[in-house]
Amino acid sequence: MEELQNENNRLKKQLRLLRKKKNLNLNIDNIFDEWYSSYKREEFNIFSIELPIIGKIDLLPETIEKHIYKNMIRISLFMLSKINIDMMGLNINFTLTN
Repeated sequence: MEELQNENNRLKKQLRLLRKKKNLNLNIDNIFDEWYSSYKREEFNIFSIELPIIGKIDLLPETIEKHIYKNMIRISLFMLSKINIDMMGLNINFTLTN
């Protein structure tokens, strides 16, 4: 019986973590979409090139660009969460919470 309770508690904890991760992903998506729509796309469009005769060509559709940018943000946040700084006897680390 105790083994079942332990397993149940472990699964509840996993479910809570998955829900937090889903909420964080939704927040990142919403914040990025707001930022993306408020700036001129041309200012940070790294996937467009200028050709002499043809003119400007966009190599990737906007949806793929957004997906790449969002994943870059997620990777950056994950890397920040793993940084542990020890300075003058103080331990500094980043924690992501909802």
